[in-house]
Amino acid sequence: LPSDCPPELCNGLLSHDRRSNPDFARWSKVFVNYCDGLSFTGDRDDPVPTGFGGQQIWLRGKRILRAVLAALAKDHGLANAKRIIVSGNSAGGLTVYLHLDQIAAMLKELAPQAAVYGFPDGGYFLDVANTEGVHTFREKMDGTFRLSNGSSGVDPACLAQHMTTPTDCLFAQHMAPLLKTPFFGLEAQYDSWQIPNVLELTCDKSTSASCMSKFQSFRDSMYKLFQPVIDKAALVPPPGKLRNGVFFGACAVHCEATVDGGAIWS
Repeated sequence: LPSDCPPELCNGLLSHDRRSNPDFARWSKVFVNYCDGLSFTGDRDDPVPTGFGGQQIWLRGKRILRAVLAALAKDHGLANAKRIIVSGNSAGGLTVYLHLDQIAAMLKELAPQAAVYGFPDGGYFLDVANTEGVHTFREKMDGTFRLSNGSSGVDPACLAQHMTTPTDCLFAQHMAPLLKTPFFGLEAQYDSWQIPNVLELTCDKSTSASCMSKFQSFRDSMYKLFQPVIDKAALVPPPGKLRNGVFFGACAVHCEATVDGGAIWS
């Protein structure tokens, strides 16, 4: 990212300001735009017609991710990196959970001297039913997964465990236990995007006991399903290996480290 990068993008972990980001201000940083609708998982050959003026869209996130890393190694110095943090927020945070081990494997070839770490921020979208007991969010994810040929892009280790329900591999709760690359999970117990969009809770939690109960039930689900990340952080690794980390805050936020949540980090 250039030194004159706009503050609405270069904030939080991506900031060049040593006062607000003392640990990473001097690091080289690359922001990869989110463009494929499935956290860099789609692998479809043919474009999809949109029905709007003959326009088409391509769902090739898997290929885009590999092309970006190859270009960075060839032309922008990634090949000489010593330490690489793979991060992202929201759909980008989900990308880290879904693809961290695959990215680490690619970087062994592209940047052989580099130690690789993950830092997913706000990407732990839950595979749970809404307040009416309907899995509407999963249905949306499943439709996009099938349209994008997502089974070609998810982690093979997860796919081997979920052959009959491959859409499971689009959810961090199923991928986090499998990750071998060290990572630090950053997530909110009361994720402010998931409460209205996954739980589909639209009432004001202060207005009724029933609403408060549903609001709290989301936190209970989040705590239960985020447990694999907590467990990984608690494990003492073998000698010479890094342990995982976690910050599981009780605030009602969605992302905390970059772009949308950069002010919180700063």
